[in-house]
Amino acid sequence: MTMKQFGRTNNGTNDSIKWRLYFISRYSWSFIFNWGVCRVNYYLHMWGSAEQYLCEQLKVKDLHFWFESKISLENTKSKCYKLAENKGLTIVSREVCGSDLTYKTLCEMVYVLPDGREFPYKNDFGYGYSSSSAEYFHMEGNGDCDCNKSLDLQGIGVDIEEYACGNEILIKDFKITKVLGEHFTGDTNE
Repeated sequence: MTMKQFGRTNNGTNDSIKWRLYFISRYSWSFIFNWGVCRVNYYLHMWGSAEQYLCEQLKVKDLHFWFESKISLENTKSKCYKLAENKGLTIVSREVCGSDLTYKTLCEMVYVLPDGREFPYKNDFGYGYSSSSAEYFHMEGNGDCDCNKSLDLQGIGVDIEEYACGNEILIKDFKITKVLGEHFTGDTNE
């Protein structure tokens, strides 16, 4: 791509803006990642019957891990699976590559029952969960069905019967926030 392809002239017309945008899009992400601005690129969460055993063996509080490289993630994951297998315990994992992995995705909303009663509800999706996926879950996915909304309300102590599938329970004041996780605010595994 040359400056001529953008029609840049010597007098610096508006076409120079296109050139700047091209340069930023072409080189800035490489600069950011290569120079360490975005350090935590991989997240690994493990759970299962081996969870307590692995925490003791690895001397950690829980099985949330962040890495700068895929190789480090794979090494830790392999080590954990081998430890669990040697004890006859099971472990499953979820790994995510991307940005904002040190933030938890929290949804806050108010459930409105058909009789007008309102109940605030919070859903913590944990680390490495996209805002768009969380919104989809509550607005169009499984979380949008009355059967699941009623179970959510029962889970926070509201005395209601389980609803059948439908859309009688409304959601209002829906809000998504990204909160820096406790692992990055002073309460670390160490």
